[in-house]
Formats: sequence, structure tokens, C-alpha cells
Amino acid sequence: MSIYSNYVSCASVLLLSLAAVSSGSADKSWAGNASSSLSVTATVPPVVNVDTTPINNITYDATGSNAQSTITITASLGMTLTIRMGQGTNPDSGSTPENPSRRMKSVAGNYLNYDLTTDANHSNNWGDTKPTGVTLTGTGSQEQVPLYLRILPNQNVPAGNYTDTIQMTTDY
Repeated sequence: MSIYSNYVSCASVLLLSLAAVSSGSADKSWAGNASSSLSVTATVPPVVNVDTTPINNITYDATGSNAQSTITITASLGMTLTIRMGQGTNPDSGSTPENPSRRMKSVAGNYLNYDLTTDANHSNNWGDTKPTGVTLTGTGSQEQVPLYLRILPNQNVPAGNYTDTIQMTTDY
């Protein structure tokens, strides 16, 4: 076999190989395209976190006593909410959600009247309705809401420890 016949033989094999590759790849070529949409959704639930500071160890005298506390609230950005204060566990007769008449009670069953208000002048009783609650719009950050307590003056009560528990509700 001559070099020429080896060359022709190799060239024939190469041409046959190229023909096989090109005919096989024609079946796998991209003939067009198709598209579709992918829907992506997320839900951001409303977030409300409330933390209160108890009002403890107030010493009462006949001239009355005042104290202040804060409610720390974090609400989702743009969320409107109302903080309502219940009548307490010992409401006086005639107490209403709109105008609570709150009382602390001693172990002996005696009562000490007090107010929870939205202002330091004690002119706005903090009630258990939307109009008498405190409304605010969430910022997504912690906010401090002041709470004022006033034990009414001139109460003739025996010495002792007086307590009450208020149900605070946040509507949103």
C-alpha cells in the first residue's frame, strides 16, 4: 500500500465521519424557542409586638399620686392600630368601656380608685373602645406610647397593698 492510498483511505474515513456527525447533529439543532411566565408571590404578615412596663410600688397619700409607664410597641410599616385598655378586674359600678371607673383591691376587700389616661394632665381617660383608645400608625420600629396613672385624692382607705390587672387589647 502506498502513501497515496493511505492518504485517500484516511480522507475517505474523515469525510464519512464528518458526514455522520453533521447528519446526526441536524436532528439535535434548535428549531425555535418557547417562553413561559414564572409567578413569584410572597406574603408579609402583619407584625405587632407589645411590651408593657408594670406600674408598681406607688405610695398613696390623701393628695393623690401619679405615675407614668410606657408601652413599647412595634408594628409593621403603615399598619394602623388602636390600643384599648379594659376596665380592670375590679371596676366600680357604673363603669363602662367608654369611661372606665377602675379600682385596685386589697386582700381585705377594700378599694382604691384610680385612672389610666393618655396624657399627663389626666384629662383623657384611656378606655376600651376605639374612640377612647390610642391610635397610631406602625413604623416598623419600636415606638414608646406613654401611659399615665393617677390615684384619686381624698380616699379614706385602710393601709395595705392594692392591685388590679388591666386587659390591654391592640386592634389592627
